Order: sequence, then structure tokens, then C-alpha cells
Amino acid sequence: MRAKEMVRDLLRTSGHIALKDVGRDKYFRIVARVVADGVDVGERLLQEGLAVPYEGGAKSGWCRMERPPWFVIARHTSCYQA
Repeated sequence: MRAKEMVRDLLRTSGHIALKDVGRDKYFRIVARVVADGVDVGERLLQEGLAVPYEGGAKSGWCRMERPPWFVIARHTSCYQA
């Protein structure tokens, strides 16, 4: 929720929002960098610890990363321990 709130607040208070490097991923989803008043939203999420970098490829091990106590994994059954 913190990431969602931060992005919402950043975009609501911005005078100028731009999409940079717009393209499609391997599943044909639209991907882009979002820049609000000169602030790269993705970079800000990374700086605040609200996102993890992803460079493509398999995401093995991401479920076992140490996460802050407020981080919740939702509907990722492979992350749950039996």
C-alpha cells in the first residue's frame, strides 16, 4: 500500500507527467518509464525500498528476499511455505 500511496500522491501533485521509453514486453504489455516533474517514479520506488529491480529473465529467489514487515505477498502461492 505504501508504494501505491506514494505513486498516487506523486502523480496527483505533479504539474507535468511524461511517459518515456514506451514499448511492449514479451507478453505484448505496454511498458514505459513514468516521469513526474522530472522525477522517475520507478527510481523513486527503488530508492524508497518499495520495489525491487527486474532486468528480465526468471525471478527465482525473489520470494525469499528479506522484506520489511509491511510488505505482503498476495496470491503468489509459490512463495508460501507449507
